[in-house]
Amino acid sequence: MSLNESIVENAMRRVKSEIGRVNFRSPFPISLFTLHSSSQSRTLATLRDTLLPKLLSGELSVAALESRMETLQ
Repeated sequence: MSLNESIVENAMRRVKSEIGRVNFRSPFPISLFTLHSSSQSRTLATLRDTLLPKLLSGELSVAALESRMETLQ
């Protein structure tokens, strides 16, 4: 499994688990879910803003990261 496939699979698993935790009969879990989603959104935006320029400039390489991940497994 490639690094990208692994990332997508992990993200889908987390989304499914978060959706499973929400109790739609009460407004409180939805509010907590919204707060958690906002926090995750900010985290992802920070990662994007940090990593994207490095990827575009060639400072970081996805292929190099994938090969490094394979050697660690």
